[in-house]
Amino acid sequence: MVNEAALDEALSEQKELRNRRVGEVRDPITAKTAIGASLTGHRVFSTLHTNNAPETVIRLIDRGMDPFNFADAMLGIIAQRLARRLCSGCKEAYHPKRDEYNDLVEA
Repeated sequence: MVNEAALDEALSEQKELRNRRVGEVRDPITAKTAIGASLTGHRVFSTLHTNNAPETVIRLIDRGMDPFNFADAMLGIIAQRLARRLCSGCKEAYHPKRDEYNDLVEA
């Protein structure tokens, strides 16, 4: 569990800095603090484990957040997949032609 006082202190330090990095939002206290910082003008970067970007809203509601409150705080959600795999029945070998390869290298 996150120590709420320590998180509040970290977010209030050096008020001239407006970018804040909060670790993973795992509990309602972290979610509430991150959203509160965003609503007071801080740009907050955080992680939240979901299967896709739209599920972020559901996950925050599950954490006890009021959707009308965090809708104003949320500027963008980015989903990232680090390693996508094709099933062995779907994948097939592909070798680009020389001009396709050159186009990719030049881009």
